[in-house]
Amino acid sequence: PWDDDVDVFMPRQDYEKLKEFWINTNEYSIQYPTKKKKTENPFVTIHDNRTTFIKSYQKNLDINHGIAIDVFPIDGCPQGWKRKTQKIWALLYSLYVVGKAPKKHGKMIEIIGEMMLALVPVQGWRDSVWRFCERKMSQYSISSCQYITELCAGPHYMQNEYPKCCFEEPVQMEFEGYMLNMPSDYDTYLKMAFGNYRQLPPEEKRICHHEHEFIDLD
Repeated sequence: PWDDDVDVFMPRQDYEKLKEFWINTNEYSIQYPTKKKKTENPFVTIHDNRTTFIKSYQKNLDINHGIAIDVFPIDGCPQGWKRKTQKIWALLYSLYVVGKAPKKHGKMIEIIGEMMLALVPVQGWRDSVWRFCERKMSQYSISSCQYITELCAGPHYMQNEYPKCCFEEPVQMEFEGYMLNMPSDYDTYLKMAFGNYRQLPPEEKRICHHEHEFIDLD
């Protein structure tokens, strides 16, 4: 009742292949941040070109505004100081690829974000910084780590360290008439990501959390 979309996880290696090999069609297009295209999303989105869904934070961007499915990479999660530096690289990546200081994590975080952006005022320099940070944060393969993390879903989720066994073999479950692949140990994942996910939230919180300016399904 508190969520309204499907999110897709892909191991980093496959995620990069998706960007490389996807071929856009009349119906569906891929979109992700590049030096030439600013999306204000730090992850891949797949869009239905036959629809319109203009999100509030993207309303002034010249991008594909079709209804989208978000695709997130999952990365190997090291331990110790490597993990601490990985989270720093991930935070810097998100800051510079989005190009805006976060406003939902407290005033101090917002001020620090604005200061970091001011240190790199030229867009071309920011592009080089976020590409470097992306390489550094994703350098740990899943096969070499005991845990998995999601580095492109925001500061809250990048703190989570999921047991690798959660994702080893998918299980199929029915959702809205479709059979979809779920993490094998989805219960452990959901508890770590959302807490007591089986507890219904208050009715006033069962609302769409994707702020939008305009929707046209036709």
